[in-house]
Amino acid sequence: MDPRTFLTDFVATHRGTRMGRLFGVPAAFAGRRPFARLSRRGLEYRASPTDAWLLARPSTGPEYLQLAHQLERAIFSCAGLQPRDQRLTTND
Repeated sequence: MDPRTFLTDFVATHRGTRMGRLFGVPAAFAGRRPFARLSRRGLEYRASPTDAWLLARPSTGPEYLQLAHQLERAIFSCAGLQPRDQRLTTND
């Protein structure tokens, strides 16, 4: 699977995300914030909005599964959300 197909399929199956362009390259957005993009080097993603872009070059099924998990975490981080298992619960 090539990175473009992977990213397009990933966005199609995750609510609140969309494909667009960032400085002329295809990118995935959570709301208005980019969390992944395609570059000449491969697929890049951000662990948080202030972090540098991290390069991912998956080639096997397990590597793509790991990347999907990392992108899901990037969505929450870049959108300013917390995954359900990390939310604090309060008793009001």
